[in-house]
Amino acid sequence: MVTFELIENTEILKYHYWPEGNKDHRPGLIVADLQNDDISIETLAENDWERMIPVEEINIMIEDINRMRAERGEEAMELATEPERCVFYGDRAVNEIVKSLRKGEIPEQGSQAWY
Repeated sequence: MVTFELIENTEILKYHYWPEGNKDHRPGLIVADLQNDDISIETLAENDWERMIPVEEINIMIEDINRMRAERGEEAMELATEPERCVFYGDRAVNEIVKSLRKGEIPEQGSQAWY
């Protein structure tokens, strides 16, 4: 589970997020620039972690998806050309924030549980 809370609402939104909702630890920082339609994790929370997913690993998944799409007569996805950054808790907080922003809402706080 991850929780998040809006700490600044100007032209740029800033959120703190906490793995497992534990506010006793240092929060991470998520910044959403609404003008440029950009959201990023600026600082990892104390108990969060990240890893870079290699291009080869991403493309194994894309190739499997493309096989399924071909069976349904759908167009193939392009293969990745760059590694991708994965932040375990922070990415889930970003997903929840983006869901609300797409509906035209600015969330004051929220959470996501996946287990």
